[in-house]
Amino acid sequence: MQLTSLFVLLPLAVSAFAIDTNLNAVKKAFAKSGLASTLNIKFSPSVLLQVTFPVGAGNKSVPVTAGDHVPPTAVAIPPIFNVVGAKTTGPYVAVMVDPDAPTPQDPSVSQVRHFLASNFYGVEFPSGQLLVNFTAPPSPWFQPAPPAGSDPHRYAILLFKQPSSFNKQVQTLVNSTSSILNFDVGKFAAATGLGEAIGGTNFYIAPP
Repeated sequence: MQLTSLFVLLPLAVSAFAIDTNLNAVKKAFAKSGLASTLNIKFSPSVLLQVTFPVGAGNKSVPVTAGDHVPPTAVAIPPIFNVVGAKTTGPYVAVMVDPDAPTPQDPSVSQVRHFLASNFYGVEFPSGQLLVNFTAPPSPWFQPAPPAGSDPHRYAILLFKQPSSFNKQVQTLVNSTSSILNFDVGKFAAATGLGEAIGGTNFYIAPP
């Protein structure tokens, strides 16, 4: 995605939030959230996906720690992805979904597809692979915004290896005019040959 590609090349001033550094901690947080069951997927990541949201002026950022709460003001633009422990440099597919819309008690329009982008490639750095993407996403970034009165929503970001047939297959299932409501990431992954996620994280956002 073009926005992501631009931001990953900028130095970011890290905020008081911490970023994921332990794969086992990510697995535990994901299990505690119940997302794997809700999304009907298996989550056994082999790489550490680090997610950071650029925020405002001054190259500030909000890193994500799995299972933590992220302020709604921090998610206006797409996140930056860094991958630790990968044996290849891509391509990858990234997906973000919300299974709690409009509320966790009444998830009648879930899953909401907040982001779906392909053709991510890793640029090697000592800290891991910074993912860059210069192609338009099949489903552009849709800012999370739980409605007033709702309990906090759970969000899952999943990273997949991209099969060679993905770009052709995805055109029949998702495009920029497709509804983002009632998405099913598990069925989508099966239909497009993505298989199981190789990385991911989760977080919560409460209404303002």
